[in-house]
Amino acid sequence: MQGLDLHRAYPQLFTRSEADLVISLQGAAATVRPRHKLVQAGVPVTACSYLLEGFAGRYRADHQGRRQLLGLLIPGDFIDLPTWRLGHSDHEIVALAPARVCALPHAAISDLRQDAPDLY
Repeated sequence: MQGLDLHRAYPQLFTRSEADLVISLQGAAATVRPRHKLVQAGVPVTACSYLLEGFAGRYRADHQGRRQLLGLLIPGDFIDLPTWRLGHSDHEIVALAPARVCALPHAAISDLRQDAPDLY
């Protein structure tokens, strides 16, 4: 979201003030190396991650330890938005290439419900 003007990227979806509000909620961007585990299954998390650059993949390991790819994440995707409600993930998420991600605290998403219900 930093480096991406949401108002111009999604003109029918976000107004300028809504885009500014969403951008203000996020934390600083972090660069991660390939094969870096972004989310580990069963581990509690307190923030959702947003993919700014690079690619990431969702996977589960079968009983022999082989990875089964569940989905591909591209720039602009929330990596783990369901953790906001669940508090953890049931699968792993790993960076497939060098990537930049930023965090959006779960508390900020919850506050959005009262501060901007239409955007929520």
